[in-house]
Amino acid sequence: MYEDLIEIKESSENIFDGNLLHVRKDKVKLPNGGTAYREW
Repeated sequence: MYEDLIEIKESSENIFDGNLLHVRKDKVKLPNGGTAYREW
């Protein structure tokens, strides 16, 4: 059921690394073949 929603991480980049906050940006491949970015 949820197998259709799996994203595959292609790359990861450290955007900011502070004392309190750490921000990463991942490039992911979507199930439909597209590419998207996730910031967390």
